[in-house]
Amino acid sequence: MTTTKEAVLSTIEYAITQQPRTLQTAIGPSELAMECEHCLAAKLAGWEQIPEAAWLPFIGTAVHSQLEAIFEPLPEYLTEQRVNVGVIRGRSVDGTSDLFHIPNGCVVDHKIVGKSTLDKARRKPTSQYVGQAHAYGVGFVRAGFDVKTVAINFLPRNDISLRRGVWWEEPFDPLLALGVFDDVARLEDTLDAFSSTEERDAYITSLPRDPKCFNCGRYADRPVAEPKATPETLAAALGV
Repeated sequence: MTTTKEAVLSTIEYAITQQPRTLQTAIGPSELAMECEHCLAAKLAGWEQIPEAAWLPFIGTAVHSQLEAIFEPLPEYLTEQRVNVGVIRGRSVDGTSDLFHIPNGCVVDHKIVGKSTLDKARRKPTSQYVGQAHAYGVGFVRAGFDVKTVAINFLPRNDISLRRGVWWEEPFDPLLALGVFDDVARLEDTLDAFSSTEERDAYITSLPRDPKCFNCGRYADRPVAEPKATPETLAAALGV
């Protein structure tokens, strides 16, 4: 008989793997400027990901849901707005923006992050986060809104006060987003140039990986961790 602990945890894990964000297969604004070239190429190639009940992203999704409930009734904000950010090689790229502040023309992207990401954000957000923010800016312009700035609201996952987060904001730059689109199109051109799927996939596996990337471990070519040495394996290696 299954224990209550196993029944509860398994139910939560299954629900996480069925989240719309987890099941998403089409490339969206959040992936356009990703720093892990390997995972961007894998996404473009349509590689299947190994199902994983990723807890930290689920926490972020839960907080996003509460933030949506806070801002949705307020007329000066647009929450969870679906926008089209552009077309890459004939394929439409759509995404759902966290928040748009209509009076100031500001696109806001919420990020629920740990201490190390907060520390880095105090210097400057990653190119992936910045590219995503400007891509959403393009989406709102295409929808007829006047976009003046883009912002990333880094909220602390492990602190008692949201005021200890980081607010980053800069003027909207559509050329930055268009540059990201061009980079993705060039990578996709490279993938399409291979004469076989095997050659293409071998190329993807050889591409640089971001050591902090969560997605690398969800593909079949994920690096295999070397087993830890034990007294028994050391003795066997030494022949004693």
